[in-house]
Amino acid sequence: MAVYANDDEFWESSDRLRYIRDTARATRSAPWAVLLATLVRVAVVTPPNVVTPSFEGKCPGPFNMFGAIIGRSGDGKGLATGVAASLVPDLRGAATTIPVSGEGLPTLFSVREPEDGGDADAGDEGKGRTVLKCVNTRAFLNVPEVSVLGAAMNRLGSTLTGSLASVWSGETLGGQNVNPAKRLKAVAYGYRVGMIVGVQPGNADALTGEDTTGIPQRILWATTLDLDAPKVRPEEPAGEFGFDAAKLKGYEPTPFNLSGLYKSGDYWSYRNSDTGKPLYPLHHLTYPQCVYDAMDPDAYDRLHGTRPDGMDGHALFSMARTAGVLAIMEQREGMELTVTEDDWARAEYIAKRSREFREQCMNAGRRERRGKRRDALADELVAKDEAQEIAEREKAERDYRRYAKRVENALTKHDAKREGMAGYMVQKKTGISTADTYRTIERMYTENMLDKIGPDLGEGHTASQLWALVSAPTPSV
Repeated sequence: MAVYANDDEFWESSDRLRYIRDTARATRSAPWAVLLATLVRVAVVTPPNVVTPSFEGKCPGPFNMFGAIIGRSGDGKGLATGVAASLVPDLRGAATTIPVSGEGLPTLFSVREPEDGGDADAGDEGKGRTVLKCVNTRAFLNVPEVSVLGAAMNRLGSTLTGSLASVWSGETLGGQNVNPAKRLKAVAYGYRVGMIVGVQPGNADALTGEDTTGIPQRILWATTLDLDAPKVRPEEPAGEFGFDAAKLKGYEPTPFNLSGLYKSGDYWSYRNSDTGKPLYPLHHLTYPQCVYDAMDPDAYDRLHGTRPDGMDGHALFSMARTAGVLAIMEQREGMELTVTEDDWARAEYIAKRSREFREQCMNAGRRERRGKRRDALADELVAKDEAQEIAEREKAERDYRRYAKRVENALTKHDAKREGMAGYMVQKKTGISTADTYRTIERMYTENMLDKIGPDLGEGHTASQLWALVSAPTPSV
């Protein structure tokens, strides 16, 4: 099995991977971001009944895939998703939307219709019963800015976070509404979802903060950076990408199969009453033995509680899913649903780079948030200093007006003839502190409220200088 030492070895390991990288560089977009968006689009067009083996338990796994493209505003997140759309343009009728609520997700895939001509609004108590009907099998959730998703997940009473975790796991979606006519479901193995989220590092905690729910563990991460991008823009690669979504049509469940699945409401319930065999066809990808060899020790660690904590609790299942999507993307003749050891090695490398991109994003986000907090704290400290300075200045002005009035009163009473009174005597008559008295006298002099009597003794002689009011105060009426 191949082991890739660097990105170049990875990109050169497959014609289609090389084509993705070369197309990205020719369009001045980021190869890892374009690859991630391309894989999600391939996952979307994969029929909902194409599954992984049940590596653990008895339930096969889905190919629902979530991706996060990391970049600041204007860094090319949308550019990468646009390039991926040019590589895989046909989404086989997928509903394209932004998720806003957990309750809204089942409405992408099902409706309730009257059974035997009944009234759809009447429910079980009315003219007729309603039946669940599948109206769509796939959805592409395109979220350009993670803050939009974060706001929806954090809305009071929102069930979106848990619902997205269930979507990734391929579980049946929908709850028990009071009105039977409005009980909508997206039945396991009857729907397919891919989601791309644009993530600015400063807002990444909208996803990484949901590690308890398991959202970041279910996401593949990619960057809008390409540090190896050539200075001269290369030409676009010759030929076509080669992936044809229409080739998967033969695996699609028939409307009859989907109708039976949704009416039953559960894959395990939709069985032949005589033989007990499931009536809904599943197409299993085959995986090499090395995948099973990796899965079982992980299951052992999980059962013994020795699996490492952190954001990689779903790492192996995510890798198995990635390897399967890579195999489907390659469309190897006669091996369309066969995962090779090379596919597994590529999935391992993608997982490794995804973890690195995620950690870089989280570290950049922490630095950005710390910087904002530092700026806010610095602004607060400056504001406090400015407020203190203003308060002290205002207090000094109030004190001056009060002290000036006392100096004026003292001179009016004890120096009515304006013969002058020494500064130290003014202080004694006012009872103000020496320093405050002398500062007040000096300012009153500069504001032409006091005269110096006799010789001018100069600076530093406020105490011995004789002072008098410029003119007699106006008597009170």
